[in-house]
Amino acid sequence: LIFIFIRAFKLAIEVVQGGTVEREAEATSPSFTYTAAMASADGVSAPYTLRVAQVSETSGPGAWSTFEVS
Repeated sequence: LIFIFIRAFKLAIEVVQGGTVEREAEATSPSFTYTAAMASADGVSAPYTLRVAQVSETSGPGAWSTFEVS
């Protein structure tokens, strides 16, 4: 008998501009859209950085991947 446990998929997302985290979000699928309305509400314009990490239920966020938006 083999038990397989599938834990929920979760990503931590940060929008960073000038060294300040302007937005933190979570996604439960490998898709996230940072809309123009969100950027406007955050006071963010290019260039800015998106940081993404997969979140483990037991150890929190893993290594961050960084994407520069220009």
